[in-house]
Amino acid sequence: MSGRALLAALLAVLLLGGVTAAGAAPRRAPASQKTPASRGLLTAAELIEKVEKARAGQETLVGEFTQRKRLSLFRDELRSTGRFAFRSPGKLRWEYLTPDPSVILLDGARVTVKTPGQKSVTYDLGRQPGLKALLERLLAALGPGSLKAATQDFDLKVTGPQALLLVPRGDLAKHLVAMEMRFDAAWQVAGLALREKNGDQTDVTFAGLKRNVKVDDAAFRP
Repeated sequence: MSGRALLAALLAVLLLGGVTAAGAAPRRAPASQKTPASRGLLTAAELIEKVEKARAGQETLVGEFTQRKRLSLFRDELRSTGRFAFRSPGKLRWEYLTPDPSVILLDGARVTVKTPGQKSVTYDLGRQPGLKALLERLLAALGPGSLKAATQDFDLKVTGPQALLLVPRGDLAKHLVAMEMRFDAAWQVAGLALREKNGDQTDVTFAGLKRNVKVDDAAFRP
């Protein structure tokens, strides 16, 4: 699967409230999450409670994004812009507008990549056990109303007044070093920073978010 398609799948999970996989029982939170945060910051548990409360009842989310990616082997930063539409449970249209137009559609266990002038390519996550397992764990940890279950696969640390760092353990650590989620004053998603094991870094900033607006079925068709 292309890096773009994998990123879109991760974003659906991390930011937009993707599908919740079955069998994800929250693990007891580490003691570090229960102690008062330093410098007047919230604890991880307190921050998660605010985010989940703000996200309650969210069925759709649309908006724009700016993505900046820095590859470990190059100095130049790759900048892309686009828009997205998400509908629960787990439908995502992630559309790059500049500089290279393309559309990525996530629908449950399928990811379809559409590029102008080329044949669409669909990936069946059921035939990619490694990626499927990764996404299922992320889905179970960070799906709607289940952010608390992130402690099953991540160590959590509050890094700012409205920022949460997730450091993966186990198999997830083979792919990712860390993810940081940023939230605005209303506890809606403002951005995501992703550090990959190969040294690549991606930062996504969101703008113009609108909740619970009508999103037609056609937006998610391959």
